[in-house]
Amino acid sequence: MNAINPFVQQSVGWLEQLHGLLILYPALAWALVLTIGLASGSFLGCLIYRLPIILVAEWKEQARALLADDWRNHELQFKTPELSLWRPGSFCPSCRHPVGLPGLIPLLGYMLLRGRCRHCRAPIDISYPLLELAGVFVAVWCYANFGFSWMGLFLWYFSLAALALAWVDAKSTLLPDQLLTPLLVVGLIVNYFALFTPFASSFWGCVGAYLLFALVASLARLILRREALGWGDVKLLAALAAWSGWETLPLLLFMATTSALIFLFVRLLISGISLRQPMPFGPFLLGSGWLIMQAQHLLGFNAVWL
Repeated sequence: MNAINPFVQQSVGWLEQLHGLLILYPALAWALVLTIGLASGSFLGCLIYRLPIILVAEWKEQARALLADDWRNHELQFKTPELSLWRPGSFCPSCRHPVGLPGLIPLLGYMLLRGRCRHCRAPIDISYPLLELAGVFVAVWCYANFGFSWMGLFLWYFSLAALALAWVDAKSTLLPDQLLTPLLVVGLIVNYFALFTPFASSFWGCVGAYLLFALVASLARLILRREALGWGDVKLLAALAAWSGWETLPLLLFMATTSALIFLFVRLLISGISLRQPMPFGPFLLGSGWLIMQAQHLLGFNAVWL
C-alpha cells in the first residue's frame, strides 16, 4: 500500500497548482472558500429539510400500496412524491410561496428579511443561517489546515456528510441510507490509496464494525425487547471505521458514549424526561468521529489500542 502513495501524490498535481496560484492571490482564495462554504451550507439546509419528508412520503406510499386490495398486482407503481432535492425551488414551508431575491442569498438574505418570510411573515427556521455558518466553518477549517489537496477535499466532504447526518438524526431520528452508503463507499475508495489509513485497516474495520454491532443490536433487542441500537447506527459505525480504521473504534465508542451520557444527564436535570424516550446516538458518533479524524491528521494522533 505504501507503493501507492507516490502515485497518489503525483495525481494531485492540478490541486497543488491551483493552491500555488491562489497563494499568489490570497484574497481570491478566501473569497472562493467563503463562497463554497456558504453554498454548501445552503444546500445542507435544503437537504436536511427535504430528505426526511421525501423518505417518509415514499414509505407511506409503499405501505398504502402493500395494504391495498390489489396488493397482488405486481405491476403496482409507487407514487413518487412531488418534492425532490432539486425541484421545486426554495419555498417558504408555511405559505409555500417561492423564495426570491434577496432571500436566496445565504446569510445576507436571512438578515435582510429579519428572519421572516416576506409574504406571510412566518419566522424562518434559525437552522438555515446556522447551517450556512457551519458550511463556512467547514470550508475555512479544511482550507486553513489542509489547503487545496485531496485530503482537504475529502475531509470537507466527510465533514459536510457528518453534519447532514447528525442534523437529520437529531431532528427525525433517521440515518438515511442515501447519505450513509456514499459515506461508507467513499471512505473505502479514498483509503484504497491509503489517504487517511491503510486499506486493510479501513476494510476490516468497516466489515468488523458492521458484524460486531449488528450482533450487539440483535442481542440488545432480544434481551431488552426493544431497539437499543438502531441499524442506522450500525451502518454509521461501519462507515466511520472505513474512514479512520479499526484502531479508532474503541476510542470512538468511548467518546460517543461518554458525551451521550453527559447530554442525557443534563437533559434529565433540565426537563425530567423519561429514560425510555428514544435519543438519537448518531450525532455523538459523528461528532466523535470528526474530532478523531482531525486529531489523527493535525496532531499526529495514533489511536492504537493494545
